Amino acid sequence: MKNLIKTNCYDVPDDMIIVGSCLSAMQPMAFKELENKSNNIYEVCLEEVHLNM
Repeated sequence: MKNLIKTNCYDVPDDMIIVGSCLSAMQPMAFKELENKSNNIYEVCLEEVHLNM
């Protein structure tokens, strides 16, 4: 996974999938499904970073 906070989203040519950084450990099957859909998976720690969406 790539770090969302350190990435300029305009540099990514394809769709981005944004997940909590703990997803691969807590829900490995769900994470595997996302990996099958795209290589552009970006992580963000939801406890450390509070995004205003």
